[in-house]
Amino acid sequence: MLLSCFKKHFSHKSTRERTLLSVIYYRQRRKSLSSVVRLRRTKEEGFTLIEILIVVTIIGIISVFLLANYRTKQKINKLRFAAEEIVTITREAQNLSMSIEKTPTESFGYGAYISNAGGISKAFIFSDLDNNKCFDSGDGRIRDYYLPSGIDITSIKITTTDGTVFEKGNGIVSIFFVPPFASTSYIDGSADNQKVSIQLKIDDPLLGDRVKQITFYRVSGKIEIE
Repeated sequence: MLLSCFKKHFSHKSTRERTLLSVIYYRQRRKSLSSVVRLRRTKEEGFTLIEILIVVTIIGIISVFLLANYRTKQKINKLRFAAEEIVTITREAQNLSMSIEKTPTESFGYGAYISNAGGISKAFIFSDLDNNKCFDSGDGRIRDYYLPSGIDITSIKITTTDGTVFEKGNGIVSIFFVPPFASTSYIDGSADNQKVSIQLKIDDPLLGDRVKQITFYRVSGKIEIE
């Protein structure tokens, strides 16, 4: 439109006027082209609302995934730590029998008591005061450990000399070490019980069957965590 108007009046002007009009026309045209270029650059360099929403949504999904993964690892680490702590308590009881330490009353040895009685999963070191090679109400307690919330002892199984396996219905087992060398041990006060397997489980249906099994071998004194 500007060009047609310019051409219409251009023929009626003098050379000087023509030159002046030409300069004005090309300046206006240059300004128009610059405005178009700037608008295009703004559109290309900027972000639309939809693009920003997409980025925010992706970041939110990744954050939720990372948080869930972090909490899962935390619970698995708690399960591993609980199993290792039960092993530590058992070894401490063995070391006490080897060092012949005494409680305030004369002790016949030390052992580890592991229990899920009453739905409370725990373990502690006991001092055998009546020489029955297992824990009872008259014995001394040295150090208690309660399993973390959400981690439970779900099974205690004993294997006898002839290979018979039976589960402890009361959810309790004692492992006793005879001083001063602690090389001889008893499971629930009996030398006929050859090994005990203790299963720990995470109480979380979202994680599935996440378990740790601790196995103590009476003759060798070996302890395994699987």
